[in-house]
Amino acid sequence: FLFADESRMVRFDMSEYQDPDAMSRLIGRGRGIVGAERGGLLTERIKENPYTILLLDEIEKAHPQVLNLFLQAFDEGWITDGLGNMVYFSDATIIMTSNLGSHLFRKLLNPIGFLPEREELSEEQLERVHQQLIDTVRREGWMSPEFLNRIDAILVFDPLSKETVKKITYLLIDQLNERIAPYGKRLIVDDAAVELIVERGYSPEFGARELKRALADLVEDELAVRWEEASQFEVRVIDGNLVVVPLMEAIEGEEGRVGV
Repeated sequence: FLFADESRMVRFDMSEYQDPDAMSRLIGRGRGIVGAERGGLLTERIKENPYTILLLDEIEKAHPQVLNLFLQAFDEGWITDGLGNMVYFSDATIIMTSNLGSHLFRKLLNPIGFLPEREELSEEQLERVHQQLIDTVRREGWMSPEFLNRIDAILVFDPLSKETVKKITYLLIDQLNERIAPYGKRLIVDDAAVELIVERGYSPEFGARELKRALADLVEDELAVRWEEASQFEVRVIDGNLVVVPLMEAIEGEEGRVGV
């Protein structure tokens, strides 16, 4: 929405930056050290495109030195790379995600792990949990008060309902169809198959993160095996399992449900 260009967003999984060497990977190594000419993953990206949406996923897992690095970016609007050059962040938009305090939502979930429909929950109940989550973030101590005070806003996202997870699954299927369309291929997935993908790919602990992996394991792998057998495939539930069925002849005018 900010730049109308998906390539302007770059994601860093902060669970990969928990060790002391994380700093050098982000800002590059100092002069005279092997690899210094390559620069850092973070600083090179911002140099190439200052107008970037920077997504720091699971920020609470980052090494304390990494948190201090971003504190400088928040405070001064710039950081120094490994070669001593100033890299400006004043035109970047930084978004951080965290699972801290998410356990407070578990009491609102049904036994399957989904949030019930909104009419079953009161706004007061949700607001109370939202405030508890924010208080937990402030109390956990994984960030300094200085770091927290430089965050413009903390937004709390409700757990996903089953219908929302299904919509996400259909969007992933749409994306898969976009990838295979240039090869003259098309995939049809019915509601029963989507239900099974959701059942096996969604968990309250990891949210919708595992849906992509479930779709790859349950559908894409078999699609790859049967790739040469047809131009159109259908995903069906047979004996409780997902099966990719080649359609020898595309049914004229059949669209199938591949998204929302």
